[in-house]
Amino acid sequence: MGTVWAQHILSLIYFEGHRNNTENIETIDRAPFFEYNNHNLDFAKIPSPRIFSSHLPYYLVPKGLKNKKAKILYIYRNPKDVLTSYFHYSSWMVYLEAADTIENFMKSFLEGRVVGSCWFDHIRGWYEHRHDFNIMFLSYEEMKKVR
Repeated sequence: MGTVWAQHILSLIYFEGHRNNTENIETIDRAPFFEYNNHNLDFAKIPSPRIFSSHLPYYLVPKGLKNKKAKILYIYRNPKDVLTSYFHYSSWMVYLEAADTIENFMKSFLEGRVVGSCWFDHIRGWYEHRHDFNIMFLSYEEMKKVR
């Protein structure tokens, strides 16, 4: 839920959806994922400004996307919230392996044996390269306070 909420809010602000009906375009099309290019878009041909979403860890980001001109907003969540949300999400997503208990899922989560790997490694990877980008780290909880 956090990703969709952030995609929606940022794209409405950036594209001023209330003025040009951008809010009538599906959120996934306003802020598409790099790793799930459902419409086989040529990202370079999308007119600027562009907003993209990603759950990619730093080491999987293609070199062409690593660029100081890009403005990156890295929104992270409290790991307890991620764990709880992911546990429930995995129970209804067919392609994810559902854990039988929250305790078993927590073990897999902490060991990085979940889609997306280890939450701590993900944050660390981006944070260690923060000087390579025009990047702002913001917690989901901080974002919620602003609304």
